[in-house]
Amino acid sequence: MLLCAFSVSASVNVSSGKATRIFFTNGEIDPWHVLGITKNETTSLPAYLMPPTAHCADLYPPRSIDAPILTSVRAEFLKTLDAWLKM
Repeated sequence: MLLCAFSVSASVNVSSGKATRIFFTNGEIDPWHVLGITKNETTSLPAYLMPPTAHCADLYPPRSIDAPILTSVRAEFLKTLDAWLKM
């Protein structure tokens, strides 16, 4: 869904107010989440911290054993993307 390495450079643009329409996801057991955006900045910059998921777990194909939060964040991403594309 998102490029995981994108979070560090995006945080600079988020804090400067230049970024819009970025959907941030972080796995709680991913050590990189401490550098990521984990709280909503604005409605156009939603952020999700997903326990107990790992690095880039949301980028893998859905599986029946996925954590419920992972399934719901994937669904929220599709809903958000659809809304952004209609703007």
